[in-house]
Amino acid sequence: MRKKIALSGFWFWVSLVLVCLLGVQGYLSYRFPIKQDLYGHPFRTNQVNRLVAYAFLMRSDRKFARYDADQINAMIDASARESGVDPLLVKSITLYESYYLSTAISTTGAMGLMALMPETVRRQGVRDPFNPAENIAAGARQIRMLSDAFQGDPPLILAGYNAGKSNVQKYHGVPPFPETEAYVSNVMRIYKYFNEIAYLSKN
Repeated sequence: MRKKIALSGFWFWVSLVLVCLLGVQGYLSYRFPIKQDLYGHPFRTNQVNRLVAYAFLMRSDRKFARYDADQINAMIDASARESGVDPLLVKSITLYESYYLSTAISTTGAMGLMALMPETVRRQGVRDPFNPAENIAAGARQIRMLSDAFQGDPPLILAGYNAGKSNVQKYHGVPPFPETEAYVSNVMRIYKYFNEIAYLSKN
C-alpha cells in the first residue's frame, strides 16, 4: 500500500513539473517569439498553437539548418509551378510572413516560411512545417485554393490567407480587421515592387 501511495505521489510531482514547464514554455513563446508580434495579440490567445509550434520545431531535423534567399526562391518557383500560382505572390507572402527565416514562429503559433497555422499543417498533411520545401508547397496549395475561390484576385487571396476564406466571403471583400487590412496593404506593396523589378529586368 505504501509503495502504491509513494508511486502516486511521484507521478503527481512529475505531472506538476510538466505542467509548470508547459506554462513556462507558453509564457516564453509569447514574450520572446521568433517572429515579432506587430499586433499585440493577448497572452491567453493561441497558447495551444504556440506550444504545438514549438513542439514541431523541437522535433524537426531542420531546426538548425540555414537557407539563403536563392535556395528559398528556387523552392518557391518549383512549388508555384506545381500549384499553378504566381511565384511573385508566394515570395511576397514569404518575405512578409517570415523574412525568409525558415524557423520563424509567431505569437499566434504560425510556423515557418509561409506562417502555417497548426490546423493548416494538419489539413495539408505537412510532416515538418520547418522543412522549407514542405512549408512552401503547403502555402502554395493554400494560395491555389484561395485563388480558385476568389477568381485570382490578389487582395482577396491575401485577405483569405490572413483571415480565412470564410471571413472574406462573409464580408464580401477584405474583412474590416486592422491586422488583415494592414496585411493586405503591406504584402501588396511588396508584390507590386517585385512585379516592377521583374518588368524592368525584361526590358
